[in-house]
Amino acid sequence: MLVNVSDRFHPKSLLRSTTFCDAGFVLALADGGVRLIEVSKDLPAVEVKVPDLPTDAASAVGKRTISTRSYSGRIGGSEGKKVRLRQYARQADAAVRAILAGRQEPLILASVDALDAI
Repeated sequence: MLVNVSDRFHPKSLLRSTTFCDAGFVLALADGGVRLIEVSKDLPAVEVKVPDLPTDAASAVGKRTISTRSYSGRIGGSEGKKVRLRQYARQADAAVRAILAGRQEPLILASVDALDAI
């Protein structure tokens, strides 16, 4: 058993405990950033450069921050933040789908609680 405490994901142990070909992708998704990482059994994890992948939630929706109490039209407060996070997740999904189209490797989602259900 291996336990890692770090500011980075260590998905290799996850891959060894599953029943697929020991290779796949990890989508690390947080409101402060997103990245796609390719992992395999015998090689170190490599970050995959994805065109059109948003850098963070705020820039993806064209705002300075998504945590605001002021209303812009009908979007604001905690409900507005959920709407903005959903828009951000959809942009990330569209960018990653373009890269993974036709691939058979699994995609593992590693996300913060706010984006987990989205």
